[in-house]
Amino acid sequence: MVDAAPEPQVFDDGVVAQMFGTGPTTPHNAMSDMFVAAMYAAHEELLITTPYFVPDEALLRALCAAPRRGVKTTIIFPARNDSMLVGNSCRSTWPDLLGIRILVWDDS
Repeated sequence: MVDAAPEPQVFDDGVVAQMFGTGPTTPHNAMSDMFVAAMYAAHEELLITTPYFVPDEALLRALCAAPRRGVKTTIIFPARNDSMLVGNSCRSTWPDLLGIRILVWDDS
């Protein structure tokens, strides 16, 4: 039987890794909650790279709070996205992000 909530694994070099299940059969929103917690925990820099940036309200609030706390915040997007809908949704957030001093890099 696979444990649905495994403990983080610590590797020899001190790196910690955690697995999160996602999808329609996964209860709760563990991965999103962890992203939000990590954003609120950032003290100096927050660097995000993702091809699928369609944030929910909690994630967007956490992201917007980072530069207000003095955290250098950067999001890097790829030149191409395999979903036009996701790409358009992603770009629709850029004016708000840029307005609060989040650096947005589009690799195109």
